[in-house]
Amino acid sequence: MASKVREWLLDEDVAQWAVFGDPRPLTVEEIEEQIVAARADPRIRMFAIVPLDSISPIGEAILQGIDWKNRSAQYGLIIGDRQMRGRGIGQEVSRIIIEYAFSDLGLHRIEALVLSGNVAAIHCLEKVGFTREGVKKEAVWKNGQWYDVMLLGITAPSSLLTAK
Repeated sequence: MASKVREWLLDEDVAQWAVFGDPRPLTVEEIEEQIVAARADPRIRMFAIVPLDSISPIGEAILQGIDWKNRSAQYGLIIGDRQMRGRGIGQEVSRIIIEYAFSDLGLHRIEALVLSGNVAAIHCLEKVGFTREGVKKEAVWKNGQWYDVMLLGITAPSSLLTAK
């Protein structure tokens, strides 16, 4: 998995929309260490996206910064395989992760940070119920300039509001 993640992070189409700014290229070993650490962290749930007819991952989804007291988390998604983009997979995965977060983890709120020019990601998130909540002006330094970051959020339906 680590070699796939490295490949995706080095893909210009993926890197240009990464909220974390200009990353230095990580080695496969460093990515493996991050994956191991994430699996051990109770505030992170990381998922490989693998089509039913394949064994090769095409992306990843993550719930991170899980705040168990306030029942919230931050959501991230990468469809790393270029051939799989634009097929609605991001929406399908997002729906599954949202359902898991609200029903299984008992979370109340999920938020996502997206570079304001990432129209595809914003559209995907809005299609699954996220709403635009605000803009962090000039929050990310990439490619020698500042970019705004949009905050989108979704809360659990009222039928799930009872604390778990």
